[in-house]
Amino acid sequence: MGTGGVGNAGNIDIQAGSLTLKDGAVITANTFGLGNSGNISIKASGDVSLIGAIVFNNIESGGVGKGGDINIKATSLILKEGGQLQAFIRGNSETLPGGRGEAGSVNIDVPGAVTITGTKDRFSGIFSNMKAGGEGRGGDINIKAGSLSLIDNAILRSDTAGKGNGGNVIVQASDSVSLKAGQIYSSIEPGAIGNGGNIKIETGSLLLTAPSELNTNVRGQGNGGNITINARDAITLEGRQDQTLLTRIISSLQPTGIGKAGDIQITTGSLKLTNLAFIDSSTQGKGQVDIKQPNVDPTQSLFTLSTDVIQSSTLIAARSCGAGSVTGSEFTVTGRGGLPPSPDEPLTSNVVWTDNRVMNIVGGGKPNLSAPIPPKVKAVEFVPATGWVFNGKGEVTLISSISNTTPSAVVGDCS
Repeated sequence: MGTGGVGNAGNIDIQAGSLTLKDGAVITANTFGLGNSGNISIKASGDVSLIGAIVFNNIESGGVGKGGDINIKATSLILKEGGQLQAFIRGNSETLPGGRGEAGSVNIDVPGAVTITGTKDRFSGIFSNMKAGGEGRGGDINIKAGSLSLIDNAILRSDTAGKGNGGNVIVQASDSVSLKAGQIYSSIEPGAIGNGGNIKIETGSLLLTAPSELNTNVRGQGNGGNITINARDAITLEGRQDQTLLTRIISSLQPTGIGKAGDIQITTGSLKLTNLAFIDSSTQGKGQVDIKQPNVDPTQSLFTLSTDVIQSSTLIAARSCGAGSVTGSEFTVTGRGGLPPSPDEPLTSNVVWTDNRVMNIVGGGKPNLSAPIPPKVKAVEFVPATGWVFNGKGEVTLISSISNTTPSAVVGDCS
């Protein structure tokens, strides 16, 4: 509908096996006058691809009414090299006031993949924005698919910079949602008055690879949108050791904002954050992060200890240092590796060394499988050596006690 026109615009319906728009191609059904825009509906049995092309349905500057919806139903959807779907309420122009009304929604329904890929200097994505000077309500972005991938400057974005609430971003992907340098964003821009839209994701698994984010923030006046994620299997945030390349799920109140950040609610079977990735809701203590892992049994990390406690003192002979000998001394149990038996006792220099190395046993020949089983023998009491003697060959022999001290005998000092 043109400027100054009164009435409702017509719909655009496209049915095809597959549809490809490229190199600046445009499909639009805007309103510049007083009345509602028409809907744009694309139904394809195959793929729909927008390569550097745009489908938009806006309430333009000077327009008053309801924006039309963009509906796409296909096997898969591809947006790349600047391919976009837009539902805007335009702001003030040099000669006309901002648009007023309720923006249309963008509705995607594909059983396969939705793949959105940008470039270094061109965004690809789906946008529902209310520009500065616009009044009304932003439209929703609804995606129902097998999987969703946002790659290299790919965006799902719902902003309000005028007077009115922003639209919601709702993703239902039965398999997975993956952001690799991608963004799902809802914002109340500076000068705006209204509440931000919510971000809601339901999927099997969610992966964010740096720099990627789910972000609702308040830079104007109003409350930020909530972020709700239900990932059946897992949520993984892979960051980098670089503060300029953030991976995050965040809802925040910026210095220019008046209001509160939204809450973050996460339900998943597994949650993993690496390399500075983070989840945060900050509004001077008013934001809330709630994480639930319903399939986790907290007792699975516990194990049962034996009730039979071994007393090390019973393994050492009480008469270890030659009881009754004039020259005898005492044997002290210091624990493994020279540690005292009690943490309240000081360390001593009499460290007992324990060789914990694994022995390298080298053998030859075949094992004798028919060797007789040795009879049971009574365990011999372990008695530590307390001295040594020289035998007739001049060799040193360790002894447990010395009953008859000779000139060649030496008593050890175990104190």
